[in-house]
Amino acid sequence: MISNKINNLALIYLIFTLQVSLPILPKDCSELPVGSTNGVYIIYPVYGLEMNVYCEMESDCHGWTVVQRRLDGSTDFNVGWANYKAGFGDLNREYWIGNDNLHVISSSNDYLLRFDLEDFDGDTTYAEYSTFRIGNEASRYILSIGGYSGTAGDSMVGIYSLDGFPFTTKDKDNDFSPSNCADSTRKGAWWFRDCARVNPNGLYKPTESSGTDCIYWREWQDFAALKAVTIKIRPHSTNL
Repeated sequence: MISNKINNLALIYLIFTLQVSLPILPKDCSELPVGSTNGVYIIYPVYGLEMNVYCEMESDCHGWTVVQRRLDGSTDFNVGWANYKAGFGDLNREYWIGNDNLHVISSSNDYLLRFDLEDFDGDTTYAEYSTFRIGNEASRYILSIGGYSGTAGDSMVGIYSLDGFPFTTKDKDNDFSPSNCADSTRKGAWWFRDCARVNPNGLYKPTESSGTDCIYWREWQDFAALKAVTIKIRPHSTNL
């Protein structure tokens, strides 16, 4: 009996020691060590899943996991469902994180979604949404979004809400338009309704361009082509 108690105590001590000594793996960029710089990191949104992402750590509210970034047109965003599902591009330049990855991350916590926008004159603005989550592939990555704040104007919900709508690519038409928005007019994938008032995955066009196939945010500068877009997420619970 005494021997069994000693063995049990030894086992409990061993388990406790292992738990204490195991490293804490970051679930997203907000859990990286204080003082981390901008760059590519490995995160672990759920047990057993390792993911490479770009982390914004040096802005005023750091700890952002970057979902999408457009800078210079170096990456083609007019691609199909499989590409958007898995993710594509250069993590240090332009990329899409992948809808499967975005589903896993956004389902693991309550996240704030932010769009940072810049035009060719160097003017900047932003839009934040306090509710953000996307479903799995079986749901066609259905979007849940709401709670706008910011300076850009609300092009995601507002007068033409995309809340509750699935994702559309040029080879998988899930929108309500008679034609496929991603293929016919926007030239890039998104959560389209009867198309949309925002097009961050559209064609990268030079200054003074405009049109429905550009990167645009209608509530800010109508259909005028934008120079840069960054889409990123951060947990509400982050205290930075």
